[in-house]
Amino acid sequence: DTAAGAESGLRAAANSGNTADVAMANQMDLCDIGAMAERLGFERADGAEYENYPSTVLGTQNASPLTMASVMQTFANGGVHCEPIAILSITRPDGSEVPVPQEDCRQSITPEIAVGVTHAMQAVMTEGSGRFTQLDGRPSAGKTGTANENTHTWFAGFTPQLVSVI
Repeated sequence: DTAAGAESGLRAAANSGNTADVAMANQMDLCDIGAMAERLGFERADGAEYENYPSTVLGTQNASPLTMASVMQTFANGGVHCEPIAILSITRPDGSEVPVPQEDCRQSITPEIAVGVTHAMQAVMTEGSGRFTQLDGRPSAGKTGTANENTHTWFAGFTPQLVSVI
């Protein structure tokens, strides 16, 4: 905290400081925020185009849990985004394998950005809204959130080996 009423970006992330998040978004290029969301694999659940408003950083555009897991894995994976694959293997009755979709991975953000975002989401787990969900000393990062009138309550997070969205 730098002044009365002011909140650092790290503290805002840890405590779900919506006012600070919107204030930061107002100082950024909203098209860049949308482009970043796209690079991370964000898609709206209703299939509509991403809307560029400062409030979108609060999660005002609904997404599926799979989409949010896809976004989170990008941070957990050092900035490498992999499209989700629902089928890992298919075996015919005779035991032969059927080809399945191949991995589609790309470096969508720099490792440094992934580490920075992970650091902020670790603060959520150690001192913020996720602090009661510690995993016996395992490193973890995450973000809690709610939609208007609590129609949705979310937790999206990860360890180095696992992403979970609830």
